[in-house]
Amino acid sequence: VGIAAVVIASGYDASTSSCDANASSYTVDLKLFLNVAGYSIIGMTVLSCCGAMSKPFFKLTSSIGLLASMFWFAWSVIGIYMYDNQMSSECQDEPIAKMILSYSIIQIVFTALLAGCVFCLVCVLGGIAVASAVAGSQEQQRAAANEQDPLVSDA
Repeated sequence: VGIAAVVIASGYDASTSSCDANASSYTVDLKLFLNVAGYSIIGMTVLSCCGAMSKPFFKLTSSIGLLASMFWFAWSVIGIYMYDNQMSSECQDEPIAKMILSYSIIQIVFTALLAGCVFCLVCVLGGIAVASAVAGSQEQQRAAANEQDPLVSDA
């Protein structure tokens, strides 16, 4: 998505585009929107690849990745708002508008999937924690019962 956004942005010519008629009414310039979206994704991909090589750097890139995900979600909301409310129907048929909409939808879907995965992970880890606490408690009860019962030997 990042490379496609940069390619579409670099090929955009505002002087021949029907999107240029409303250029002053956009929340963010269309070319700037795709350049920020594309280069931030490319940059985060490079950081993630470097982070996979060392544990301390991995922790840093994980934190940056969380912040980047929040930024991409907000940027996607802006993209959908611009596509729906600020672009004319002629502009919506242009490649740059289609890329803005595509990027925005993909990022929102990925954010929803990430949230779902985090929710599932929390549920699984919570279940493991409860199960280990119950097992530990039962083990302590058995040990206490064995200490009180003189007929039970440790052999």
